[in-house]
Amino acid sequence: MVFTNIIGYRSKRLKKIWEARGQYNALYTTWASERNINSYQLFVLYAIDGYDAITQKMIAAYTGLSKQTVNTLIRALKESGYTAAKQTSSFPHKKEIHQFGAQTRDLAKRSRV
Repeated sequence: MVFTNIIGYRSKRLKKIWEARGQYNALYTTWASERNINSYQLFVLYAIDGYDAITQKMIAAYTGLSKQTVNTLIRALKESGYTAAKQTSSFPHKKEIHQFGAQTRDLAKRSRV
C-alpha cells in the first residue's frame, strides 16, 4: 500500500514538472517567434552568450543539438546579422569561431527574466 502511494505521488509530481516544462517551452517559442527566430536559434544564442569565442562543437555539446544542426542554425543567424565568425588565437586549430555582435548580446540580455 505504501509503495502504491509513493508511485501515485511521483506520478502527480512528474505530471506537474512536465506541465511546467511545456509552459516554459511555449514561452520561449513565442518570445523567439516574435523576434523572427526559432527556439533552436535562441538556444544557440544563449550558448554563445556566455563566451567571447566558442566553436560549433562546444555549442553542440552545450545545447545537445548535432553539429550539423548547429552549423545550419549558425548560418541562418549569420545571415540575419545575429552572429559573426572569425579566426582567433583562442582556437587556432578550429575553422571558425563564432561571436556575438552587439545586436545579439542586447537580444540575449533582454530575453532574460
